[in-house]
Amino acid sequence: MKLHFKQSQLISLMLIIVTILISTTDVLALPQYAADEVQTTTLKSNSASLTVTSVTLADANPTSADSVAFTVTFSASVIDVDISNFSLTTTGVSGASVTSMSGSGSTYTVTVNTGTGDGTIQLNVLDNDNIEDINGNYFDSPFSSGEVYTIIKTTPTVSAVTLADANPSSADSITFTVTFSASVIDVDISNFSLTTTGVSGASVTSVSGSGETYTITVNTGSGSGTIQLNVIDNDNIEDIAGNYFDSPFSSSEAYSIEKTALTVTAVTLANANPASADSVDFTVTFSAAVIDVDISSFSLTTTGVSGASITSMSGSGDTYTVTVNTGTGDGTIQLNVIDNDNIEDLDGNYFDSPFSAGEVYIIEKAASENFMVTFYQSIIDFFRRIFRGSPVDD
Repeated sequence: MKLHFKQSQLISLMLIIVTILISTTDVLALPQYAADEVQTTTLKSNSASLTVTSVTLADANPTSADSVAFTVTFSASVIDVDISNFSLTTTGVSGASVTSMSGSGSTYTVTVNTGTGDGTIQLNVLDNDNIEDINGNYFDSPFSSGEVYTIIKTTPTVSAVTLADANPSSADSITFTVTFSASVIDVDISNFSLTTTGVSGASVTSVSGSGETYTITVNTGSGSGTIQLNVIDNDNIEDIAGNYFDSPFSSSEAYSIEKTALTVTAVTLANANPASADSVDFTVTFSAAVIDVDISSFSLTTTGVSGASITSMSGSGDTYTVTVNTGTGDGTIQLNVIDNDNIEDLDGNYFDSPFSAGEVYIIEKAASENFMVTFYQSIIDFFRRIFRGSPVDD
């Protein structure tokens, strides 16, 4: 069989053959030191450093999951990677282990069983002389500075429900402070209920807060009694790791709601009646212990007398003594308790029921004055008769 070539094809073929011969001759003719240099250069290129560039988290963090995945990235495509190439550094958790691995090229996914308990899990890449790149370079740079999972498997609970306002209370609304054992989300008014006695119409009106601490506002309704806040399990409160709250909580603390109207039960006379004294006392009794009582809380209703005035006040709790100057003239004096927006009970209920039905002093100063004039005049006349030698009448 004859081969037929065009002239141009023959020329190209000859050039290729000549090039090959020249290259072979150059290599063979190299001095020994040059050949060593070529060999050294070849070895260096085969031992290029193979490293792990990163170990990152492939799932949400923190987590309560039974397993998590790490993404391991090498500096080049590698082969012969298996679970024996990895180890774990853990704190808190127990029983964590590498369970599987998948991937190819430069990227692999390593799955880890998170074990039990709360803590952290970090994935390390070991040098066990089996990972190599496609050029035959072995991995010899252990890696232990990757990202870390925070494992939280303990379910959140309520640590405390405390009263945020004064107690007892007469306010229209009160607040409770609810503290959880961990930061939680998705808390709303549906998570709370009330246990009440006596009051009616009480309700949870708002929720504010974040993390571990929330403030719950409650309308106190009407009437007097108690209000207690409960935290219920309705499957929506969860911590940042996805653990759901499942431990209903009933507070041991309760507000005492006292909305009974504050009144004056009596204003009585503390001295003899009728009276001719320059001052008299009234005893004022309230339906409950009160504060901020002063003489501005009282007024007088008088007949006949003039210049009567309230001069002082003493007392505490539910009983007070009010002293009144009786002025001049004959007549009556009655003490009234007025509503001037300052008297309040210990629960914050303000006195708003003016009282003017107390006992009345009868002031009789004219008879007393006439008696004294007559008495003094009789004494004077008696001594006059003695000095004048006049007989003294029996």
